[in-house]
Amino acid sequence: MSPRARRFALAASVLTLACSGEAKQENPRAVPMAIEAQNRAWMRAVKRGDAPAVAALYADSAALYVPSTDVLVGRPAVENFYKGAAVSGLKEMRLTMVHVLTSGSMAREIGRYTATIQPPNAVNAVHENGKYVTVWTRQLDGSWKIDSHIWNAGGAGALPAAPDSSPVK
Repeated sequence: MSPRARRFALAASVLTLACSGEAKQENPRAVPMAIEAQNRAWMRAVKRGDAPAVAALYADSAALYVPSTDVLVGRPAVENFYKGAAVSGLKEMRLTMVHVLTSGSMAREIGRYTATIQPPNAVNAVHENGKYVTVWTRQLDGSWKIDSHIWNAGGAGALPAAPDSSPVK
């Protein structure tokens, strides 16, 4: 076999091996774990009343579907909302992830929340329980940011039946 034919055969073999190998499987918990980490950062920022830090967890063109108001679009609008929430007495939000469904660079999270609100001049704090849906997008750097976020008070935040009946996907 000529040197040229050997190089061609070697290159073809390498290419065949590279193409026939299994695709690298991502850890099925990787996305939920990344979202949980972002949720912890979000909860810490809310507790500090740090609206810029909360807003930094949202994509540039994020949409915030606040109950009983117009949709807020864009990171500056998100930041203004959380500034107002802090001034109005939002002290803490505890998020409990119930289910995550991923598809490529998008993930949908369903969960429950408990909010603690201490309005100015109020003697007692108000506790609110509810449910939320957050759509996350994977950024070019691999991080996850909030694309859309909606919540409402009340109810148990029940999990809809998943196609495979697994609690976290």
